[in-house]
Amino acid sequence: MMDYRKMEINGAGSVTGGEYDRIEINGSGKIKGDVKFDYGEINGTCKCLGKMNGRILEVNGSLKVENDIKIGKLEVNGIYTSLKNKVYADRISVSGWMKTEGEISADYIEVDGRISAESIVGDVIKIHNLRGISILGFNLFSSPIPNQSCADNIECTSFQAEHICCKRIEAQNIKLSRKCDVEEVYCDGTLRYDASCRIGKINGDCTIIND
Repeated sequence: MMDYRKMEINGAGSVTGGEYDRIEINGSGKIKGDVKFDYGEINGTCKCLGKMNGRILEVNGSLKVENDIKIGKLEVNGIYTSLKNKVYADRISVSGWMKTEGEISADYIEVDGRISAESIVGDVIKIHNLRGISILGFNLFSSPIPNQSCADNIECTSFQAEHICCKRIEAQNIKLSRKCDVEEVYCDGTLRYDASCRIGKINGDCTIIND
């Protein structure tokens, strides 16, 4: 049961493991143990060493995690990076940059910035590629931020993307545009792509539409 503690860091400090109603980091913080929370907000920089389990997590600054996280709704408006761990969520929205060496799994994923992962799994995945987004006056997509989203493996029911590079996509319905580069596609529904896209191999009994 939650004891409804609030942890707020406005300068520099650390958060111990435990259960919280709200965790808010506006300066420089470190989460040293496993935490469970209702609402988390990162406006500064934060490094998390333990597992995170929360209802809502909003990343407006920079968050680096070193363990699995499980979030109901994850919003990445800044920069999220992690090692070879797993991200579980019901819904993920990215207007900044989300990078992990492990797996991202969510029912619904929408990206208006950049996403990079070994594996992305979900029901509906939409990856757009917007430029000109800035955080605190700095251009988010300057070097070393990549100019396209990348993944080794993507699996979902419905997939829509532009400006991505991917080794393997498996989905029932796929729509690709604006210079997508995919090595292999598995599709049994509809595959739609324009002339700027490159697809190495197409598997499955799908309807192909060339724009």
